[in-house]
Amino acid sequence: MPQRESSTKAEDLPLVEGFPLTFDSKSGRMFVQGMPVWFMSPFSYVEMQAQLEDVMGKAAKGVLYRAAEQAGRRFAETLGAANTAEGDDGTHLAVLLRLAEFLRHVGHGYAELVIVDIGRIETTWTMPQNYISELHAPTNEPVCHFYSGAIAGAVSAVFGRSVACDEVKCRAKGDPACEFRTRAA
Repeated sequence: MPQRESSTKAEDLPLVEGFPLTFDSKSGRMFVQGMPVWFMSPFSYVEMQAQLEDVMGKAAKGVLYRAAEQAGRRFAETLGAANTAEGDDGTHLAVLLRLAEFLRHVGHGYAELVIVDIGRIETTWTMPQNYISELHAPTNEPVCHFYSGAIAGAVSAVFGRSVACDEVKCRAKGDPACEFRTRAA
């Protein structure tokens, strides 16, 4: 199918309103709100996870969780969590909702956020679709360590406190959705 001519340059196109994607044509790099990003096929990620699991066994979960935890912190800070630790519950809630919205807009799927107890940093994030659980081989254990870590890191950045996140339901196990729960660590 031939490409259509357009007067709009890729550098000018927002990814989604409020989450602008910019492209530096000289370096060939992309940025969302100034943070460097790249496109990666979910097949590549799931294959990388499968290789880590084959080589490292259960330790792969910790590696993936911790790496994603740092990524979650960075994304939260990019999306407005930089100085929210001393903020009020409304400020925390606004940034958490923005994080849930961001996941959907960058292709990770819809994430429903429920605040269970904001004072205890208890939240539930439900993802009815995500590529990790869909592409991973069926299993008896949750497999979305990346999302568990990223959510833990993001919520930690918002509150300025250490937060843990557990995946309590996973589509790779046959559950209807992946569900993640946070709590103060």
